[in-house]
Amino acid sequence: MSLHRQRGFVSNDGFEVASRPDVLLVQHNTLLVIELKLGEARDAEYGQLARYLRNEKIASAFRGLTRHGVLTSDTHNQCTACLK
Repeated sequence: MSLHRQRGFVSNDGFEVASRPDVLLVQHNTLLVIELKLGEARDAEYGQLARYLRNEKIASAFRGLTRHGVLTSDTHNQCTACLK
């Protein structure tokens, strides 16, 4: 298992600059992109995690690894986008 220091990644569309996943954890052939939220997780946080998982720079930096997202929070609001 290896823990990677936090790095900024420019979004694929170039609008969001230096967006940073909270934790990047590599174990075996898997990259876990972990987002930590102190309060309630809403649709915006799920979207943020999805952007990290699709990010070309992250994919390039961790080529060949299966990527999974983990969102931890105090509570989770039902994610309407996740249900589609």
